[in-house]
Amino acid sequence: MRKAIIIYGGPLGLGIVRSLGEKGIKSIVIHEDDEEVAVHSKYVFHKVKIKNYLDRKELYDLLIKNKKKWKGLLVIPGSDESALALAYYRKQLSKHYVLPVSGYNTLSKVVDKKETYKLADKAGVPRPKTWCPKTLKEIHNLKREIIFPCILKPHLRHNFYKIFKTKLFYINNFQELKKKFMLCIKHKVDVMISELIPGEDTNLYGYSFYIDKNYKFRGGMLDQKLRQAPPKFGVGRVIRTLHNDEIAALAKKFLKQSPKYTGPGKIEFKYDARDGKYKLIEMNARIILWVHFMAKLGINYPYLMYEDWINSKQIKIKDYKDNIYWMHLYNDVLYFMSKKRKLDNLTFGKFISPYLHRKVLAIESIKDPMPMIIHWRSNANDFFNWVNKKLFRKK
Repeated sequence: MRKAIIIYGGPLGLGIVRSLGEKGIKSIVIHEDDEEVAVHSKYVFHKVKIKNYLDRKELYDLLIKNKKKWKGLLVIPGSDESALALAYYRKQLSKHYVLPVSGYNTLSKVVDKKETYKLADKAGVPRPKTWCPKTLKEIHNLKREIIFPCILKPHLRHNFYKIFKTKLFYINNFQELKKKFMLCIKHKVDVMISELIPGEDTNLYGYSFYIDKNYKFRGGMLDQKLRQAPPKFGVGRVIRTLHNDEIAALAKKFLKQSPKYTGPGKIEFKYDARDGKYKLIEMNARIILWVHFMAKLGINYPYLMYEDWINSKQIKIKDYKDNIYWMHLYNDVLYFMSKKRKLDNLTFGKFISPYLHRKVLAIESIKDPMPMIIHWRSNANDFFNWVNKKLFRKK
């Protein structure tokens, strides 16, 4: 039986599991919570629980403990932090496993936003204007330069999100900036101030790509975000495919600054109408949330990784059609029914439109139904409590 190890049991992990399973490859899923949807897929051979995805040593110890039983298996990370953990222990773990990740020095530079922007500058790729103060005094020295509203965001997303449960802080004024900056200092989280690029979520584009183990670029796919959860600064809940040669060229130009990068990744851009430029926002050094959607279009990154790293076989990446949609149904319905739909300027017609086109859903699948059942069941109480408040609230 062909098998692979997947680190992450959430919707992204489910996408990896299904992409491999449909090619006859079973998964061993390392997960934190029994409610994580991937562990309930019919394509899962075995599941193993850990306490904390962010604990590199715990992940390392688990892999070493099972090195004989899992010897020679491909290990696919489902997050930047797990990719960094594999890269950090690459020398020790590569004796027992196949690790499709870059070296630690290369990987740490593309996931750290401060280092990412240095690479963008070197490549001549536009990006937002940023400042990286270390002290409150430096913040005061920047007071005349910063235009509000602005964004306060981390160098490394995973540590920031674990503490604050958000990707970034939206800052309205100088007093708020000082308050949030001191909060980050208290928690020892490195942050930067970034200008806010105006525009709707539809100005966000993601270029997903795969670079093989010999550092050769194999191909990519471009998506446009239509809606996020939450709106403005969240995770995509509805996206569509398209082609844009200018964005693809910028992404490839940036990647040339990391000649030793290997594996899948995604570079996000936002169109800035003020100067007509696409500006690099960040890079994810991993497979992305809509990985199974891509597999359905013939761009199966998990299978490409398996064939590349296990069988030394290169599979040609196919081209894809425009205007094919992916959506996270639960998140999309929930946000449409909430007050936050005003942030999207969503009418019912706009909401339903993507569902009338060719589409792939994030979790719902007739062929593999248990993840859907578990996901909707685990969220049912929150959903029905919200409906109850709306229908029976006191006037």
